[in-house]
Amino acid sequence: MPFSALERRRTIAAAVGGERLEFVWVPEVRSSLDEASIPAGREIGSALVRSVGTGELVPFDQPFWFAVAAFRPDVRIVKR
Repeated sequence: MPFSALERRRTIAAAVGGERLEFVWVPEVRSSLDEASIPAGREIGSALVRSVGTGELVPFDQPFWFAVAAFRPDVRIVKR
């Protein structure tokens, strides 16, 4: 699921490994990579994931696409 879809819809529910999860768009998160100061970085947004059943946050990772491509070549990378 590309971030652009999550940004448009704000919340997307999906079953992952048999568990119902909710992916929620988090606006106003800035990039730490394009400026010397994070507050000056461009706004890129982020996401959080929580269990639909319990409401608890689920730990997850937002890896760089090139790391995913190198270590998990079987994963489909979706263009933003």
